[in-house]
Amino acid sequence: MWLKLIAGWWLGTYVYDGWIRPEKLFREARAYCRQVGKPLLIMGAGTPGSSLRAAVLGPQTGGDVNMDINVTTGTACGPGQVCYGNIYAIPYPDKHFGAALATHVLEHLADPQAGLNE
Repeated sequence: MWLKLIAGWWLGTYVYDGWIRPEKLFREARAYCRQVGKPLLIMGAGTPGSSLRAAVLGPQTGGDVNMDINVTTGTACGPGQVCYGNIYAIPYPDKHFGAALATHVLEHLADPQAGLNE
């Protein structure tokens, strides 16, 4: 019985934290970007090999720019595409984006503070 309770709790937490909460944050970030008239950056958009969520649902492509993390390269990309971006040196000028959404990203960084600063 305890095993079923723990498994149910884990699954519920995973679904909420990995799928439901990011969608809510995305809607709020998108609304703010529309209000200020600037594009939305999704950093950590995912690729099918990067996470279970991305493998099941595909990458998050609802931003104006959707990047998955790669600290050795970075290229600009257009809407609906997923490209790789160096989170320590995002290839766009400062204050270009109205909001940046990065869920489940910091734990993958060698220097989380540098990623936040960028």
